[in-house]
Amino acid sequence: MSPWPQSSPPPTNIELLEEVDRYIADDLAFVQEKARTREEKAGSTWKVVGIVGVGVAVAGLTSGSLSGSPAAVALGAAGAAAGALGLAEYYVQTGKMRGCQVYLAERAAFLRHWAKRNLKDLDEPVSPEIWHAWVDQTAEIEAYPKCLPVR
Repeated sequence: MSPWPQSSPPPTNIELLEEVDRYIADDLAFVQEKARTREEKAGSTWKVVGIVGVGVAVAGLTSGSLSGSPAAVALGAAGAAAGALGLAEYYVQTGKMRGCQVYLAERAAFLRHWAKRNLKDLDEPVSPEIWHAWVDQTAEIEAYPKCLPVR
């Protein structure tokens, strides 16, 4: 988030250009990398849970000595439930982290364009409108729901 409080006077154009660059290169890139790491970790974990669950279900339902018994049916049902949960969570968790990464990439591109369009290489304060737009944009990015678990 911006180092300047919302109530302080706006920074200069140069200061805000530097802040935009730093925010994109450091903050957004860091959260993007954390989301990528969490996506890989969640993907591995939930994929394993799903595969093991399916394996238990198949083993329980096809076991020769238990075939058709209540224990086999219970084992098969538990395995199927674990498999379904694992695979569902795999898609949900990796989808959230992928969504976070995509959102941050889009916002970084938008901020670069916004800075190029609105900020000049001058040592004059930015207008209050530009300053408030920057503060609002960073607040929106920080509050994006898919990225909150990563922050």
